[in-house]
Amino acid sequence: MSEANKAIVRRFYKEVMSQGNMNLLDEIMAPDFKDHGETLFGSPQGRDTSSRVLPPLARCLAISMCNCMM
Repeated sequence: MSEANKAIVRRFYKEVMSQGNMNLLDEIMAPDFKDHGETLFGSPQGRDTSSRVLPPLARCLAISMCNCMM
């Protein structure tokens, strides 16, 4: 994974998941983003779905960053 991509992932967890900054999704996600992974809310999902689903989820989770990306 490139350093630029690692920085985006770190920003996502720090600013979106830990701080609740959903406005960042517009900056880091493509308008046609689709999540094709396993999710709690069905798949695929778009950016609009993420901005509605992530705030209550982020409030329930305690996210801490570790240096686990190679």
